[in-house]
Amino acid sequence: MVGGRWQRWTRLWRVLFVGAALACFGGCGESGQNPPNLPEIQFEIVPQLGGPIRFAVDEVHAGDRIFRSLAGQEIVATAPFQIYVENGSSPFGLTLRLLDPAPALVRYRLTGTLGPAAVLVEQVGVPITIGSPALPSARAARPEARLDVCAPVVGQTNCSPFDGQSTFGVAFSGTIGDTQITRALGRASSDETSTTTPAVIFFPDPQDTIAAIIRAVDARPLQLELWLDGRRAGRAIGSGTVVVRTDL
Repeated sequence: MVGGRWQRWTRLWRVLFVGAALACFGGCGESGQNPPNLPEIQFEIVPQLGGPIRFAVDEVHAGDRIFRSLAGQEIVATAPFQIYVENGSSPFGLTLRLLDPAPALVRYRLTGTLGPAAVLVEQVGVPITIGSPALPSARAARPEARLDVCAPVVGQTNCSPFDGQSTFGVAFSGTIGDTQITRALGRASSDETSTTTPAVIFFPDPQDTIAAIIRAVDARPLQLELWLDGRRAGRAIGSGTVVVRTDL
């Protein structure tokens, strides 16, 4: 009986959680009246010579957490590539290595502060830390939750945010959250930039479950992939509202 009641409560809680997140999605986007006022760390990596750039992100750090699931992943960008840490804190930074001579401009900021700052990276193969160094006490996030968002090109049914072949610049909004907090994406506060594809979104210290509810501003198809500690835990693709979630 106890196990049966617990299972029923768990199923009910999941329904309530997703319903609440959907309600927030409807009211916490670009024009929401009461968007969550949680900090967001924004990195934008931008080609400078009109052609693609190739780079790797060895780590991202924020506060006392380090995110390393992108290490070893070659990233090709033909337009701005965005990386976010939701509900992150200072000190924060990103360690980047260029893989060919094309330079990259990295813009970064913590919402609610002055900025963004910008650094031009030109050295090839050398790890460059943008922002502040990690705290000596910083440790790897466990679980490390990461959401990858990309938009397939016309005529394709899936995409990768890393190969430079997906559609760049598709604006999207939505929410990402767990049982404790839900954070609006897509200009949730006045000093945020629009969230566009392709994008990587880190969510520190998720509790119990994690869910993302995303929609392209212009209703184009989007693909979501949710990763936990470098393993894919969920995938969804579609137009309109796209949802991906997993229990922890």
